[in-house]
Amino acid sequence: MSLPEQISTRLSIWDSSALKYMIVGGALIAVGVLASAAVVAFTDQLDKHYIKLLGFLAAACTALIAAFNPLSVGFAFRDAWRVLDSAVLRHSVDPSK
Repeated sequence: MSLPEQISTRLSIWDSSALKYMIVGGALIAVGVLASAAVVAFTDQLDKHYIKLLGFLAAACTALIAAFNPLSVGFAFRDAWRVLDSAVLRHSVDPSK
């Protein structure tokens, strides 16, 4: 007995969703930290316009992380993928279950 198409499609979707959310979360964290560090480290060298822009970018990244928590969503997709993947493996070993 083969695996239903819906399950294999779901595995693929959850795997790619987990990866996308983790990449977005990591990118937001990196951009937010680097922007705020640049404001602190290069205050004397940067024009006022760039300081405001970097400060806004850091605040926006922090707000998006706090509001949507993409890393947590990515980890939830990964956990769901693991549960479904282990069920698929059990099914491939003993299709009667």
